[in-house]
Amino acid sequence: MTDKYHIEFKLQQHTPLIHFQWDQEGATLRATEVKPKLDQFIIEKCLKENGVSFSYAQDARNKFKQKWKNWLVGKGNNEHVALDYKMSITSNSKKYVINKNPCFFGNISNEKEYRFVFDNSLIDVNIFSFNEGIIKYLNNNDFNVLVDFFCTQNFGTRQSKGFGSFTVEHPNESMKNDLVSGKITNYYFDVPIKENEKIEDQWSYLFKNISLFHRVIRSGYNQRQGYVKSSLYEYFNRKNIQWDKKTIKEHFLLNVEKTEGKERYLVRDLLGLATNSNWGKYHKYMKVLTSNEDIQRFKSPITYKPIQLKEKNLYRVFILLSDIPQEFLNKSFKIENKSDSFNLNTPSAFSLRDYFDFLIGADFSITSLISTRNKDTENIKQIFEGLKNNSKK
Repeated sequence: MTDKYHIEFKLQQHTPLIHFQWDQEGATLRATEVKPKLDQFIIEKCLKENGVSFSYAQDARNKFKQKWKNWLVGKGNNEHVALDYKMSITSNSKKYVINKNPCFFGNISNEKEYRFVFDNSLIDVNIFSFNEGIIKYLNNNDFNVLVDFFCTQNFGTRQSKGFGSFTVEHPNESMKNDLVSGKITNYYFDVPIKENEKIEDQWSYLFKNISLFHRVIRSGYNQRQGYVKSSLYEYFNRKNIQWDKKTIKEHFLLNVEKTEGKERYLVRDLLGLATNSNWGKYHKYMKVLTSNEDIQRFKSPITYKPIQLKEKNLYRVFILLSDIPQEFLNKSFKIENKSDSFNLNTPSAFSLRDYFDFLIGADFSITSLISTRNKDTENIKQIFEGLKNNSKK
C-alpha cells in the first residue's frame, strides 16, 4: 500500500550482507542502519536542490533544520537531527557460511562463525509517517530519491568492498535500464559468472576480482610469480612524485640508491590508511608503522557497488568515488620501524576523478605495468580493459 502516509517498495539483494545477528530469525538489512544514512542523503539532496551550500555532514544537518524543521522529529528542537518517519524491513533471508574471502578480513575463528545473509527473494520495505511532506517527497518521480539512495550505498561490514549491495526493484523498466547503463557512475567493469555455478563460488570470484583491481590501483600486485606495478605509482610518477615505498626504503635501507629531483609524499594511503605494513624479502627490516595522532582511521574513498545482471550472466561493478577529506591532505605522518623514524606528508591536493580519468585515458595501458604473468594478472588485464571500454568521461 502506498498512500499519503505510507510508501511500500521492494529491494533486490545483489551481494551478501555480513550480519552480526545472522543467527536471528529474519536477519536482514537493518532499518537502524538504513534510516540514518537515508536521512543524511535526503538532507544533503534537499540542500543541493535548493542551492544551499554546506561543508560537512553536521553543517548540512544544521542548515536543513533552519528550513525544513517541520520534517524533523521534535520539529527541529531535538539535539539529534532525524527525519520524522518510521521504517521497517522484512525478509526470509537465507544464510550462508562465510569463508575467508579476499575482501573480508574479520576475526574469523572457531569460537565465532561469521555468515553471509542473503535473500534470493525480494525484500519488503515500509516507510510510514504522518508528515505528508516527507512521504510526498519520497514518492515523487517514481521513488527516484529512494532509487538513487540505494544505488549509491552498501550496508553492513566491508560495505566499501561490495558487500551488502541492494537496489530498489522498480516497476519502471526504463529506470532500471538507466541504472545499469551509467546512472550511478562513469566508472565500472564487468565480472562474468557461470550460470550453473554455486552462488558461493560466484561471490568468491566476484570479490576476488574486486580485490585484485583495488590492490593494483593502490599498491600493486605481487603474488605467485605474477607482478603488476601499481597504477597509482604510474600516475604520480608522471607528476614527478616519487613512490612512497621507494622513499621509505631510501630512509631505512643503506643499499637503496637515492633518486634526485623528485618530490616525496605519502600517496598510497590516499586510498585508505594502512597503519602496519610488512614488505616481502625486507620483512626483517621493513615492518613499517604509519601514524598520525589526529587521524586514527580513514575510510576508503572508493566504494564498489556490484549489481547482478542475470540476463547477461555477470556482475556489473560500479565504482563510487568520494572526495578525499581535506583534513587528510597535507598532513604529516610518522613512518617508523624498530630502530628509526621520519615524517612524510600527504599531498596538499589529490583528485580521485582525475586519477580514474587517467586510468581510462588513451595514454595509460595496464599491460605496461605487468612484468610477470599468472592467471590473476590476466584477470587484472581484462578488468582494466573493461573499465576503459565501458567508462566515459
